[in-house]
Amino acid sequence: MISSVSSHSLTLSGLAHRCAEETERFFRRQDYDSAPCYELFRRATAARDEAAFAVVYSQYRGLVRRWVEQHPAFVGDEEADFFVNRAFEKFWHAVTPEKFARFPHLKAVLAYLKLCVHSVLVDHARSRGPQAIDQEPEQLELHDWRSEADPLASAVASLERSELWRLVLSKLQDDRERIVIHGSFVLALKPREIQAQHPNLFASVGEIYRTKQNVLERLRRDKDLHALLR
Repeated sequence: MISSVSSHSLTLSGLAHRCAEETERFFRRQDYDSAPCYELFRRATAARDEAAFAVVYSQYRGLVRRWVEQHPAFVGDEEADFFVNRAFEKFWHAVTPEKFARFPHLKAVLAYLKLCVHSVLVDHARSRGPQAIDQEPEQLELHDWRSEADPLASAVASLERSELWRLVLSKLQDDRERIVIHGSFVLALKPREIQAQHPNLFASVGEIYRTKQNVLERLRRDKDLHALLR
């Protein structure tokens, strides 16, 4: 394995080769070094190196495609590659050089890439009309879509210590909203689990879903959040 320092000195082709090797070791459940793959993402985003981003796309396209195909909002009305490309585009535009510094390791980077997959698929589902979501609201719950090895939960939990999370908390109006948002995005609880823990606050799972949707819609329009995320 190589160190993060030596990763910086590798050529792009050498870095791509080492990242592919370490990824293979990961899938074989062997000890691996994430530094080469992290450095690929750093060059692609923090350094805005389009050649490095092309390597990232080639290296991770298969993984992103699996995420798309496993997502409950993927219904096959568009090819999986359509959403793969939209997710990479969203990631490229969202992760500026300044924002890349917020990702301390590869797991956090991949967690955000997976969030981009979730975002483009749910946005597409909403564009098909309310019936695409309202009939089975829990099918589109982000934390129902995770695996044992998914780094998403730990990455989202790290938001609790960030400026973004503190700003989100300041925008919540009451205990009901705080319980729903904290339970959903920090504790990774399903709506029925939140309702079971707080039956005095929520008479049904539907109340939790509606509370969460109302908060997210309000946050999407919030000028302070937009300023922070720019």
